[in-house]
Amino acid sequence: MKQICLIFHTHQPVRLKDYRFYEIGGTSSYFNEELNKNWLTKTANKKFIPVNKVLLDIFNNPHLQFKVSFSFSGCTLDLFEAFTPNLIENLKMMNQRGNVEFLGETYSNTLTGESSPEDLIFRIENQKKKIFNLFGQIPSSFRNNGSHCNFFLSPILADLGYKVLLNNTAEVFVSLTHPNTIYQFPERPDIKLLFGNKELAEAISEPKGNDSKKPMTADLLVKWINELPEEENIVTLFIDYSTFIKDQSSDTILMDFLRELPNKAKESNIGFITPAEIIKNKNFKEMPISTKSIQSQKKTNKIEAEDKLLQKEIFDLLFSLKNKVYKTKNDHLIKTWYYLQDYNHFGILDQKNQSKDFNQYGFQETIGTYISLRNILQDLSSKVNLLLEEKNCDFGQTFRLSDPNKWSFQKDTIPNKEQKYLIF
Repeated sequence: MKQICLIFHTHQPVRLKDYRFYEIGGTSSYFNEELNKNWLTKTANKKFIPVNKVLLDIFNNPHLQFKVSFSFSGCTLDLFEAFTPNLIENLKMMNQRGNVEFLGETYSNTLTGESSPEDLIFRIENQKKKIFNLFGQIPSSFRNNGSHCNFFLSPILADLGYKVLLNNTAEVFVSLTHPNTIYQFPERPDIKLLFGNKELAEAISEPKGNDSKKPMTADLLVKWINELPEEENIVTLFIDYSTFIKDQSSDTILMDFLRELPNKAKESNIGFITPAEIIKNKNFKEMPISTKSIQSQKKTNKIEAEDKLLQKEIFDLLFSLKNKVYKTKNDHLIKTWYYLQDYNHFGILDQKNQSKDFNQYGFQETIGTYISLRNILQDLSSKVNLLLEEKNCDFGQTFRLSDPNKWSFQKDTIPNKEQKYLIF
């Protein structure tokens, strides 16, 4: 039986404010609360909530046996909680009504990984706690956002209790003989790998821009899946939650596609599956460890000194504080440090990227972001030192995305066996 593994994902960075030199030592926030609120509210009302409404309608028909997964970074969920609590309620309703799986990610999407495995583990575990506190699930499937090598991640995730690793890297997908199936590394058979069909997902999300010049319909997708080789039985589709709806014309096309897909799939005996369910499958292919597949991913989290000088300087300053930040055991400070790591901030500092696409990030934005981050890190460094010297001292930041009393980054908040929770 052919199956569709449908995953909606998004990452929303916590956007910085223009942090001036004279603010160092004060209590003003590092982040632009108004910009974050306006951006997220607009995106949620125009994109996230309409998609959720269609999904909730589908779940009202249990005979369709529809299943879907969501993948959010921890800081994205913080933003949802702070500015769009109705979106969190939407997700909770789907979690109660239907077959929904929430995937593991890192708390923030950063450029580090292989260079700091212990920090990576801490960010993975804290996102897991965030999912549990909001939805009562403990993730057993992890989405690699492309910043880390699969071979590097596999043993770490297996040791943390994950069973499935998902990746949407096109270079790896096209190098596989049968990409629409389940793989495993021979060295770590305890964790399975699923790869997203990026070309097909883009054909769905870009109804005007795909090569066929025709919008992807539920009928076309079902026909394509039925024509796959017999051994290719799981089609994994990563759909960007924030770009699924772009304008009014694509709204109708994509919403119709989503509404029709469960019925069309059922008519053709195509089912839906969540990543955690694939471990029930007994047929796994061995993952070829090719130099190409590993290096193509390692490249994404490398900061080259010769063409990324601004990135490297800020990166080094930020991670020079790592041990001190964790030593404070201050949840709010640790979370702030996570927000500052986001690769979106570093993308603005990417001079090489600017030479290729100057309009994406102008010179003024790059220099402005660099100056803000330098000032922020100077202030953060002094506050970290003060906290370590005076344990009762407050961090001082006024911008709080969620109530720090609700949950903690400390190890004693890991769910125990007596608590009621869902394991996927």
